[in-house]
Amino acid sequence: ADFFHGAGRYVGERRDFRLAAEGEAAGGEGEPLGDLSPALCEPLSLLRSQLAALRAQLPAASLRRAWRSLAEALDTWVYESVVRRSAFSAAGAQRFRRDAQALVDSFSGVSASAHTA
Repeated sequence: ADFFHGAGRYVGERRDFRLAAEGEAAGGEGEPLGDLSPALCEPLSLLRSQLAALRAQLPAASLRRAWRSLAEALDTWVYESVVRRSAFSAAGAQRFRRDAQALVDSFSGVSASAHTA
């Protein structure tokens, strides 16, 4: 299994960005502030685990090539599968921003180690 396969549900639920109400942007009832889209949580966890495994197994130069290639593929996937095909309410845009930031943050461990090695 990989991130892209697991994130199919996230793409399928992109209409939620259009339908998100303002209360959801600040953490609706029973929803903590800054929550991610639920359909992204499992694939994001998988991505982070896979990146950690790469960090543990690859030399710095190989790691740098691998994470950059993966980040580029992820960037294209997010743009093509979500951004270009979605409409966003203000609250939905805030949720998407949090989702996108979580994806970017997933690379902090590998990008930092690749630059320092």
